[in-house]
Amino acid sequence: MNRYTRTAFALLFVFTVFAISAYAQTVSIVNFNSTTPYSPGSVVTVNISVSDPAAKITATNAFTLYLSQPDGSFGAAKTAIGTVNGKTAASITGTIPYSTTPGSYRIQVEASSPALSSNIVNINIVNTCDLSFSTTPAKGCAGTNGMLSISFTNTSPPGTGYHWDFGDGSGVYNGNTPSPHNFAATTDGSDKVYTVTLISDNCQTRFTQNVTVYPNKPIASIAYNTPTEGVPNACSPYIITVKNKTLGTNASYSYTLKDKNGTIVDNVVKTDNTPASFTRTPITTDDEIKTYTVTMQATSTCGVTSAVSNQLTFTIAPSAISSNLEVLPVSPSNNKVIGCAPFTVILRNRSAGGTSYAYNIYNGDTFIEAVSVNDKTDVYYTFTNPGEYKASLGVFSNCTSGKESSKISITVLPPPAPDFQITPAADCTQTTVNFKNTTPDASSTAPAASYQYTWDFGDGSPQVTAFSPSHTYAFTNKDVKYSVTLTAINANGCTKIIKKTDLISLNALPLADFAVKPDTIVNIPNYHVDIIDKSTGGAAQWAWDFGDGGQSKLQNPSHTYADTGTYKVKLVMHTASGCTDTKIHTIHVVGVPGQLYVPNAFMPTSLTQELRVFTVKGSGIKQWTMRIMNNWGQVIFETNKLNSKGEPLDFWDGKYKGQEAPQGVYAWEISAQFINGTEWSGMSYKGSSPRRSGTLTLIR
Repeated sequence: MNRYTRTAFALLFVFTVFAISAYAQTVSIVNFNSTTPYSPGSVVTVNISVSDPAAKITATNAFTLYLSQPDGSFGAAKTAIGTVNGKTAASITGTIPYSTTPGSYRIQVEASSPALSSNIVNINIVNTCDLSFSTTPAKGCAGTNGMLSISFTNTSPPGTGYHWDFGDGSGVYNGNTPSPHNFAATTDGSDKVYTVTLISDNCQTRFTQNVTVYPNKPIASIAYNTPTEGVPNACSPYIITVKNKTLGTNASYSYTLKDKNGTIVDNVVKTDNTPASFTRTPITTDDEIKTYTVTMQATSTCGVTSAVSNQLTFTIAPSAISSNLEVLPVSPSNNKVIGCAPFTVILRNRSAGGTSYAYNIYNGDTFIEAVSVNDKTDVYYTFTNPGEYKASLGVFSNCTSGKESSKISITVLPPPAPDFQITPAADCTQTTVNFKNTTPDASSTAPAASYQYTWDFGDGSPQVTAFSPSHTYAFTNKDVKYSVTLTAINANGCTKIIKKTDLISLNALPLADFAVKPDTIVNIPNYHVDIIDKSTGGAAQWAWDFGDGGQSKLQNPSHTYADTGTYKVKLVMHTASGCTDTKIHTIHVVGVPGQLYVPNAFMPTSLTQELRVFTVKGSGIKQWTMRIMNNWGQVIFETNKLNSKGEPLDFWDGKYKGQEAPQGVYAWEISAQFINGTEWSGMSYKGSSPRRSGTLTLIR
């Protein structure tokens, strides 16, 4: 290549580089102060300059701020701490991770589309945090509301971005110093510890401190001081010890020991929750069991005393026992235990030192059963069958071997077996019952005539002591049943009672009765009645007399009366056994027969008021019509009006159309029907045949 060729090539290279530089895209970190220290958690803002003369950077481009590795390299372990999207950007903000170890690092910005890398600048990361705070108080008792109020003082270096977590799930407080915070106590009496944490935006470290809340009032609890906390096997001599199960931190615990009468025997006060022993009062006993109770009360560090704890009972048995049995009742005549079957005896424990007992029952010398109990209360035992029995008492204790008392003989005598049969005989008013005593003698099957007997017939009559009596029961107006009781006493003085319930059944006396429909008062024109039998006591036949000569044998007859009047209806009722009863009811047949009277003259000028008008008299009329006509047959007056009693209302005053009719003879015509259902047959004058028409004379 000659000199001219080299010159031309050089010029071409310079021109090409110039052209590429003029159209290249770049991103640069500008104006970053590398001497400013940053701490883990700090926010870093980096200004960038973007050059894109050819508009190659796309809209989906992302600028990412990277933190180098501790050795300053940007390998695969580089950390992205911030990003911003877009074609152009003025700055990128990122956060130094809390896990970053203080030291010298470098940062760089990279673009994604197209791929570009900025210049690299140094950054210094240091640990400048010294977080701390104090609490007032650090521990304490909750108030009556179950809360403890804690105040906080932030003693960290001045700064911002503080965050408080109180450890109780109430959320995070953001700020320099929170207001006093309420911490809740537990409900079971235990202490409650809360861990309060303070962090800062500029620090990777955190500061924690515990707050302890004591309950306002302790919940006292004790248990037996045994491996399983079960009831101990306490044998004399014995030191009572209990375990403290109270939760939480308390100032003191007061234990009280009482005897079975509630008298305080000893008191122990402890300031820790180790087991408490009543060493000043070891329990000793020689011949009896002693019972004690222990309770405890706890006092909190704030001076509040709990309620009394649960109560523990200690039963302390002696090292030796005695067994003694008393059986009652004892016969005063021979000082023996003897009685009639079923014979109930009282087994009374007279032993000492035992914790459990067994009453042994023998038939002769053969063991039958044992009745086990855990205390010395009386036991009632019943021998149901006659025989010779024995009873003893077994006494047991965990502190020594068991012991059985001597056997006591018990004689159970046979009772009588009362029984009887009856033969009744009845008439219409009473029944006589013969009682046959069939109580067997103890030595044979024949009736025991030598026994003493008492009869109660159940009807309130005096008791009878005869062997086989008779008794008469009177019938009453209702069905009744009587129970008969026989009491027998045999030669041994044993008594037994037999009661036969509802043995005597008596039906009510026959009682005749009946009802009349529609009623005992019958209004004409209905003269008919229906009779309904209501007799009781087993009616079988009926004899009716209706009081007007009519009779019937039906149970529920009917009868029609011919006329009004008062009639006595009699029923004679007969039972199947021939007993009778009579009942009489009175029936009234009533009503208005109906009447109508027509005068034959009137005088309008008469001094007598009743003669001044033509008035028809009548009663009991259901409906009627009256017409008055002159000699030419012309109707000059007509009426059909009645009052509520069936009486005519209108009258003729001797006028026609307001003018006085002339004196003379006029004709009348009447038709009428009475309430009793009959038709008016007509008017009769001086015995003449009834007519429904006639004449009247108008006199002036």
